[in-house]
Amino acid sequence: MKKYKILILGLFLAMIIITPCLVRAVEGPVAGQGIFKNPLEADSLTDLLAAILDVVVQVGLVIIVFFIIFAGFQFVTAQGNTGKITKAREALVAVLIGSAIVLGSYAIATALKNTVEQLSDGATTYKIEETINFKV
Repeated sequence: MKKYKILILGLFLAMIIITPCLVRAVEGPVAGQGIFKNPLEADSLTDLLAAILDVVVQVGLVIIVFFIIFAGFQFVTAQGNTGKITKAREALVAVLIGSAIVLGSYAIATALKNTVEQLSDGATTYKIEETINFKV
């Protein structure tokens, strides 16, 4: 019985997600022709990946700041206890390693993106179409 409830809930959620897309597809400027507009601001795959990475880095920086403050709080509350100071030091090292990974990946991705853009100047690039027209 529980499996059926999960199945029904999944189908209901899928219907809620898919139905607006289908309704929007039917509404077109010409009868019988629907239009899907590109909801993304990116024109190419590299722009899309750069936008996703920007969001990941922004969220990562907020998390990094939070954990640096948390590690500092652990240092303050250790009050000379060597076990707690060791845990706080490990937490701070982990935060610094994580921040190096996040910022390093951003730097590498930016360098690669700029290199690819410089190499592809004058070459044909594939763009994500702004609209997809189809007949209903």
